[in-house]
Parts: sequence; C-alpha cells; structure tokens
Amino acid sequence: MTLQNPQFPQQPSGRPLEKLSMHTHSLLPHDHPPHILLKSEEDAEDFLISMRWPKGVCCPHCAHGQAYALRSTRWRRRRFKCVRCRKQFSVTKGTILEGSKLGLRHWIHVLQFVCENPEGVSIVNIQNELGVSYKAAQNLFYRLQYAAKRDPLNTMLK
Repeated sequence: MTLQNPQFPQQPSGRPLEKLSMHTHSLLPHDHPPHILLKSEEDAEDFLISMRWPKGVCCPHCAHGQAYALRSTRWRRRRFKCVRCRKQFSVTKGTILEGSKLGLRHWIHVLQFVCENPEGVSIVNIQNELGVSYKAAQNLFYRLQYAAKRDPLNTMLK
C-alpha cells in the first residue's frame, strides 16, 4: 500500500506524548546494515533508491520498469521520468517521505534511531538526536507513527 499526501493526526492537547516503539512493527527490512553512515544527501538518496527499487527504477504511477533520470539544478532530489506514462517522480513519491522538508539523511538517521531503541522514542528524543526544532521532530514522529500503524515502512518503500 502506498500513501498519497497523507494527513497526519495531531496529538490532542492534554494527552501525554506517546512513544514510538518498534516492538510489533519493523520500519527497515531485516537485512538492512546495522548502522548506515551517509556522508551526503546524495548518498542517502542512493541508499533509498537501492532499497525501494533493487531491480531498477520503477514508475510509481503505472508500475512500468523503464525510466530515465532527469538532470536539473532546480530540484532538491533526483527526478525520473517514466518511458510509458511520461510522468515525473522521485524516490519519495508515494511514501511518508513525500513532501517533507527534512533531508533524507535525517529520515534514515531517525529510522535507525527508532529501530535501535526498542523501548521507544519520544518527540524530544528525536529532537535531541537530530538537532532539529520541536515542530520538525513532531512532524517526523507523527509520520513515522502513522506508517507504523498502517504498514511497515519497508513495504511502502517498495
């Protein structure tokens, strides 16, 4: 199941903050490296491309297996264009990462952080680990929580 621009529920005020725990859900595939060191956003993007499309880039619109890379300096992320339907897409299309202003390195780092802490992590833990604002950590937390309740992230990345 893929998600198109999901709306993430906001925590009602007055309720204690929940912790995100991976006791019942796995966000990364079981064969992922124990700790992924990414030096740049390009490395992070390459990692996500290899996870999402291990057999080559596949169009999320029509599922066609042939696409070519577009080159431009205006885009933050590498874009592809499908040979069949001619639509453009990036590695984050149809995932919880779509539309996020946070870099892919932050996303991969927090996924590892959550997986390495089976007791669970809170928004403040994510904020301290990434060094981002509380609002950015909260948005990331709710997206991960939404994904963990729906489907494991590894099925959304395929």
